[in-house]
Amino acid sequence: MANIAQILTLGIAISAIAATAQGESYSWTDNSGTTHFTDDPGTIPKKFRKKISVRESIEGTPDAPPPEVTPQSSPETKAAEVNPEDRKKAIREEELQRHKKSLKSLESDVARRKDDLKLRRIESAQMPRSGPQTVRDIRQHRGQLMEINRMEEQIEATKKKIVELGGQP
Repeated sequence: MANIAQILTLGIAISAIAATAQGESYSWTDNSGTTHFTDDPGTIPKKFRKKISVRESIEGTPDAPPPEVTPQSSPETKAAEVNPEDRKKAIREEELQRHKKSLKSLESDVARRKDDLKLRRIESAQMPRSGPQTVRDIRQHRGQLMEINRMEEQIEATKKKIVELGGQP
């Protein structure tokens, strides 16, 4: 019984693959020379639709050229239809938001690390230490302070970049 179920499942899978393989596929080359492939003509940007190549199906017969289809909004088609100034503004806004998110993350990380250092100072003041352990603790503390200083420099650089992009840090 189990063998019959496996054979049926295998047959259905092979049928699905064969049905998919017989569909149309298209290719086009963009302005940078990159060749793209798709089986959905609606995803082809309008400016490349006249230059597409229809790929032959498994049966070896060429498929009909794709119908003129209005593509659904995709990032590529939206970018091609937007005027250059609006596109630059959108890119600037995305970069600004990315820097603001990075700034928030850095600031919270620095605050957390400073709190950790304060707790360690309190703990180490309450515990008796031997010479080597004290030296190790001092080195760790210095390393952590250096990391915090580096992160604070990143915060300042990020704030400058946000101001350059026209935002408020």
